[in-house]
Amino acid sequence: NEIISSIHGNLCGDGCLTKYFVSRGPGDILRYNRKNKLRLRYIIIYTNDRKELLNKFKGNLTILFPNIKFSNSRENEVRTRNKSIVEFFEKFGNFKSRKWKIPKEITNGGIKVKTSWLKSFFDDEATIRGFRIIASSVNSKGMTQVRKILNSIKVKNKLIHYKTKSDIVVYDIKKYSDLIGFDHKLKKEKLKELINKIYE
Repeated sequence: NEIISSIHGNLCGDGCLTKYFVSRGPGDILRYNRKNKLRLRYIIIYTNDRKELLNKFKGNLTILFPNIKFSNSRENEVRTRNKSIVEFFEKFGNFKSRKWKIPKEITNGGIKVKTSWLKSFFDDEATIRGFRIIASSVNSKGMTQVRKILNSIKVKNKLIHYKTKSDIVVYDIKKYSDLIGFDHKLKKEKLKELINKIYE
């Protein structure tokens, strides 16, 4: 599913799933005769400075979970306290910076599933430098998976591991643009300008 794949890519980039205990209020304990004074809270958060990416993430969640309610949050984030969503995406693994991984449903999926994930992840983690697109992460194993997906759709790239991070350098700018692209408005415009410069 392209929607699930896109959300997953954002969670691996600038998103997170969080579970933590909070104290129940005295009224809640008395009214419902609660035995446990703590309750588990489930939160999903996506943080980004670009409104178009926040709106995309919010829209994708709404498509997947039509009755979702969003919490009041800062301007640069989408936040919802939703147990169903957290439990759904937890099935695909951990989303901590050094722990996230791409599930087989995506790595073995069709080209649109793969490119939906890549677009969301590169929207969050990639920059355009010179004539290259470079995505960075502290998760070396995750980036190895990203490279395998790029290889599977024949987008020329190179993976470089450093002490504190790993970079994927995309060389085939035109093919990346045709198959993946950006929803990040500034990156999209910069990519278009670069292609026009190369192929004019």
